[in-house]
Amino acid sequence: GMRDLEHALDKPEDSYRIAVIGDSYVTAQEVDLDESFFRQLETILDSRGHNVEVLGFGVRGFGNDQEYRLLENYALKYDPDLVILAFVPNDVRNNRLELEGNPAKPYFELSLDGTLVQRPFTPMPDHSDSWKSILYENLHVIRFVYFRAAQIPAIHNALVKFGVYANVLQTPSGPDDLLIDTVYRAPPWPPEWEESWRITATLLREMKNMSNHSGAEFALFSVTRAIQVDDMLFTELEEKHPILSLDHDNLDKRLAALAASENIAFVPSLPAMRALQASGVPAHLQCDGHWSRDAHREAAELLADHLISGGYL
Repeated sequence: GMRDLEHALDKPEDSYRIAVIGDSYVTAQEVDLDESFFRQLETILDSRGHNVEVLGFGVRGFGNDQEYRLLENYALKYDPDLVILAFVPNDVRNNRLELEGNPAKPYFELSLDGTLVQRPFTPMPDHSDSWKSILYENLHVIRFVYFRAAQIPAIHNALVKFGVYANVLQTPSGPDDLLIDTVYRAPPWPPEWEESWRITATLLREMKNMSNHSGAEFALFSVTRAIQVDDMLFTELEEKHPILSLDHDNLDKRLAALAASENIAFVPSLPAMRALQASGVPAHLQCDGHWSRDAHREAAELLADHLISGGYL
């Protein structure tokens, strides 16, 4: 499931190795591999005189809980000097079964002493070679229809019934409410979301500690969704929910506070993506909402500048 070049397990001599962990934004199947932000990051740093190797550990649909296991079981075997976690707005929802609604993935709970305890689960069968997966991966028009239709609860639930979509919307709220609670709504959050935030914070802390224990630094990189950078989309959301206090920046504010409390380096992409969108260049694709080629380039430049100015290299 990880889309990248093949890399030797042993780190090349005198090189600086970066492991980028994440979901479909790291997989970046909407653009050519060389256009993905993590491959461009390597190219940019090399052009600036740094001997860097960047490895992409991205799996579509992963939450922080799965990324925690991916880091533990795969990425750290490559002896990275730096681990970058690409944090997506829906990660908080992904980290709690009661919110995500998909039983076929691992979740963690917090014990009384605050340690992570993984819940038992039965993995979903592998359908990566099915005709549905092949069509979705290769046809933008299929992804566009799929992405837009799945935002309508009745159609979404029909897709769930026929096994072509994860069972996410089986809650009393709707898709907008799921997004509002995790990304845009000002505090206080509902109790179930607060608990998911506690689990998320613990996962990030443990990923940092695990990385540091292996000799790697750890950084948190926030990724955007289209509604965060498109004022028209956000205005529509505000008009649908006039009684709620909404803000583009609520997620990044909370992530920044969390990172500061845990001494984690935090790199937000939201200001750069909003500026890109405001310049008339779309930051997100209409076919499925992921980053455009220009957004990937912007993210690579942003990370390169942060690594150089922050003295990582």
